[in-house]
Amino acid sequence: MYFRSIKNQCLDRVYPERSRRIRQPKIKICMFLLLIVCSTTTLFAKNKDVHIKTQYKKGLFETEATILLTVSPKIMSEIILDIDYYLRSLEIDSLEWATKELSGKNEGKSLMQIEYSRGEYDENTEVFNFFLDVYFMKRRFKNIKISALMKTDYTPNGHPIIDVSLYEPNFFIKRFDGTLTMRQTSGQKQFIVKSSVSFGWFFNLFISTSNYSAIVEWRIQQFLENLKTEAEQR
Repeated sequence: MYFRSIKNQCLDRVYPERSRRIRQPKIKICMFLLLIVCSTTTLFAKNKDVHIKTQYKKGLFETEATILLTVSPKIMSEIILDIDYYLRSLEIDSLEWATKELSGKNEGKSLMQIEYSRGEYDENTEVFNFFLDVYFMKRRFKNIKISALMKTDYTPNGHPIIDVSLYEPNFFIKRFDGTLTMRQTSGQKQFIVKSSVSFGWFFNLFISTSNYSAIVEWRIQQFLENLKTEAEQR
């Protein structure tokens, strides 16, 4: 009850009109508060080939997303390996086809906006350091350092898989694991993204499955659509 009260006071100060809206039967979805200990949401994107499912449990958001393709497995493998190569080379401009429209879109009404600032890569440790500017509830958190370890391997079926995990937790994010791979079953070919995210305690107070979609899910969807577009053009 204490944290709920603090949360409400913060929201009322940042959104003065909220105190009036909350008395109405209809509550704006993007401001839906985190009142459920465990919940699951499924998002069927406008692109019928994309499927995204997120489950929230005890502070952890777990997402799995897939997109159907009709191109050859060879091209799909090349796409994944190109991402690995350009990330390690920090040639972000060469990945424009993969990162297209990952900033700005859908963020106007989002509780959180994220802007990429710069990146560093240590070949010896295989650790990436990304620096982000995060806008949260009209406050700016500048140059947040995200350290991540990236490993690239192959599945038993011979498909490349990129595995990224958080190297050093901080006040913004305390856990992150993500994978990008592909699969081919029963004539269907798919890119697959899986992620597990746990925010710092303060941010987690305000992030529900509904506004998590506006922060993370749409980026995963856009990323997969970018990969499909690039694969079909090769």
